Amino acid sequence: MSVSVGRLMLSFDLRRRAGTFPKYWSRCFGSEHAGYFLRKDLLDHFRVGRATFHNEYVRFHGILSEPVGVVRGVRDGHIDYAWFNLERIYDNILDLGMRPIVEYSFMPAALASGSESIFYWEGNVTMPKRIGDWAELIEAVTRRVYRRYGKAEVRRWYFEVWNEPNLPKWFFKGSMRDYFALYDHAAEAVKRVDPLLRVGGPATACAEWVRETIEHCRHENVARPGRGHTPLDFVSYHLYPSDPFFMESEGMPLGWKGEAFFRESIRRNHEIVRSYRDMDLEIHMTEWNCSSNSRDPIHDAPGGAAFAVKAIQEVAGRVDTFSWWTLSDLFEKGGLPPAPFHGGFGLMTVDGLRKPTWFAFEALQDLGEDLLAKPVSTADHAAGSIPTRGYDGSARLLFWAFHFPKSPKPPVRRVKVALAGFPSGKTRASVTHYRIDGTHSNIRPAWERLGSPDSLSPAQVDALAAQNTFQTLEIKDIPVRHGRATVAFDLPPDAVSYLVVR
Repeated sequence: MSVSVGRLMLSFDLRRRAGTFPKYWSRCFGSEHAGYFLRKDLLDHFRVGRATFHNEYVRFHGILSEPVGVVRGVRDGHIDYAWFNLERIYDNILDLGMRPIVEYSFMPAALASGSESIFYWEGNVTMPKRIGDWAELIEAVTRRVYRRYGKAEVRRWYFEVWNEPNLPKWFFKGSMRDYFALYDHAAEAVKRVDPLLRVGGPATACAEWVRETIEHCRHENVARPGRGHTPLDFVSYHLYPSDPFFMESEGMPLGWKGEAFFRESIRRNHEIVRSYRDMDLEIHMTEWNCSSNSRDPIHDAPGGAAFAVKAIQEVAGRVDTFSWWTLSDLFEKGGLPPAPFHGGFGLMTVDGLRKPTWFAFEALQDLGEDLLAKPVSTADHAAGSIPTRGYDGSARLLFWAFHFPKSPKPPVRRVKVALAGFPSGKTRASVTHYRIDGTHSNIRPAWERLGSPDSLSPAQVDALAAQNTFQTLEIKDIPVRHGRATVAFDLPPDAVSYLVVR
């Protein structure tokens, strides 16, 4: 096996099993705030996504915020609740065959200590006036879903406390110690309903506060000072390659932070968590994407697909959940979508058209779980492969090449794959080569040829949808001699090739 900057020369034996490649990347997808699960179009998008990726979970902001309206107010010292929207949201999610990673955020206005908020729907980001009200709220919501959906179901949910509390300019007007108080009271409230419910955090940006949160939960409990520890079943955090490494302030420009940043941040947190083996903590990355800018063109481009495959290959074994943010461009955190293609986070557009990243995830989902060899990258980490065997004995081989922003454009790589282990007597093998690049599995240029309209008619959507497929570069037969065959092709930068060899 030979890999270099300009070529990949790989050998695989179809009879070999070199480990497994579980589909941790399709376990969960992110979505716009909770109220969107009352919308038919978003439910339709997740129905398609669920059928394709078989995701079990979905995560979103704002289940406690005003669009859902759980807290109507406080009267005579008692919280007045309204459950209709919350229950309809969770009913819809369960009806789709999914479960929530419940993100307990943001502060209901009636309980909040201040008026600072984020987004146009005004997710309040302040501490509660009375921490006891926060604890009561969390216990009431947890108990409500526990009674409605049953012990066996809700024990399979995850309860995550807050969102990115380490970003005081945006998501939390408080300190790390304030967050620990918020977390401790929420964790104790969840466990009062059932000690076997799973609760965790800190859901921080930039992969921060992981060791600090574990140490705090290991030794302290603000809600029950005499207890000496706080329940923690999993660690969660977020990461984007445009995040700063070991962020010290939030006044940073969004931009690529270096080739190794994403991979090494995840490796570092995995080592931190595994150093606390006695706690048996799961690791959930509940947000990631190729950029944290909701208007970044890479989200609509083949380069985003190449980065997705690169990241999934390079973090294997270091996370239990790797939740792409988001499935759909029906998302308004950065303002309402101004056009069908606007650099939104989603795998699909507002009209349900599938972006190059969708097809990257489709290829990943189609891979077998048995590895033919260990996934490998070039020395510069700009290209690589994931070789697997399908359930039908076929070779299912995924290749990617990524062009790092602001770096010299790399060459077109020559890929040569030698396959052994075909059955005795087999003389021909079929190769189906799917491709994601500027002209394959990339519907945006077709929209541009329409004049880049800011809104599509139903007829235009139908016409684009007819072209919106995972496209083949070639389908051919190759000779097999003495159980061996060879496939060769060129792989340009910002491209993904998926080969099925039978």
